[in-house]
Amino acid sequence: MIGYSTGSPLRLIEDLQILKPSVLPSVPRVLNRIYQAISANLQAPGLKGALFRRAVAAKLERLKQTGNHTHPFWDKLVFNKVRAILGGRVDVLFSGSAPLNPEVMDFLRVTLVCNLIQGYGMTENCGTCTRPFPMDATAAGTVGWPQPVNEIKLVDVPSMGYSVLDEPHPRGEICVRGANCFSAYYKSESEPSASRCPIYLLRIDPEATKETIDEEGWVHTGDVGLVDEVGRFKIIDRVKNIMKLSQGEYVALERIENVYAACPIVQQIYVHGDSLQSYLLAIVIPDPVVLAKVASEVWKKRVSETDLRVLDQAVKDKEVAKAVLDMLTKAGARYGLKGCVSHAPLLLGNPCDTVFFAGTSSRRGYTSRMNCSRSRTTASRRR
Repeated sequence: MIGYSTGSPLRLIEDLQILKPSVLPSVPRVLNRIYQAISANLQAPGLKGALFRRAVAAKLERLKQTGNHTHPFWDKLVFNKVRAILGGRVDVLFSGSAPLNPEVMDFLRVTLVCNLIQGYGMTENCGTCTRPFPMDATAAGTVGWPQPVNEIKLVDVPSMGYSVLDEPHPRGEICVRGANCFSAYYKSESEPSASRCPIYLLRIDPEATKETIDEEGWVHTGDVGLVDEVGRFKIIDRVKNIMKLSQGEYVALERIENVYAACPIVQQIYVHGDSLQSYLLAIVIPDPVVLAKVASEVWKKRVSETDLRVLDQAVKDKEVAKAVLDMLTKAGARYGLKGCVSHAPLLLGNPCDTVFFAGTSSRRGYTSRMNCSRSRTTASRRR
């Protein structure tokens, strides 16, 4: 049986408790929120807090030694209640679309008592080409080994300093080949009647296809990865995502977005850079639950996450924006962001509105993860 949520992020936990899923596909943004909620128990006072900290420490030690995320004593005493947050029946939790912090992965594996799998794939290879093995004690932070159906290789990226000869781990652009890989792009978005056109009548787009598939049939993913000492892949960067600001500083925009996206306040984020300027601009759609807490602290009065009018006032308030920027700055410092990156101007959007960036709806207007293409956005802004 397949269950669907109501679509409201504010009712997600309620939906899960009703559906009681055993297999749950998710994304880091949701998992980070769950992590924040559960980890709050680590600061609980008295016997309850001490018991929870002891239980987490014991299970993390067991996980790192054996790869086993269960414990016969602590699960029954402490973590069965935590499992109830997601309905109490989740056995496998999948994470995709963006990297998940290794610390968060291990914490959720032991507290939710489930196998958390972070694989790697894209639409062009049916959503998966690598995945970790169950009971792998050190899998956190990696995306595992290639699937049996796939061949994977790394290709040098000289402009970014990545080489397959790098030590201690080879690095380069990830290229995939196999039966699950696509063969061509269609001109579906560029033709006026494409949405009503049968697929067998759609014309192949040779230009877009050639940009992604080489003469030997390798699909160039645009992701930079490394292979560790046991053959697992780890995603570390994106090809062609580095830009130079006016003062000569090079910045990797998508890496910056991934770092800030792990911050609990962030529901959506877009970082924009202009080579004629010395700074970056961040557009953030805040999480309504966390935004309400921040506004409550700033204004010294309770703000409800369901009060849309007050949340709209909050995103326009300079003191609230400053508090959000402080949260982002701390998150960036934890991952080593500095210079212009840690002092980016911030624009807050209403968390209750759907935001579309200026640009085209064609495939080449978006990245492989369906983020808005920077080149298209910039061109639209200049027009």
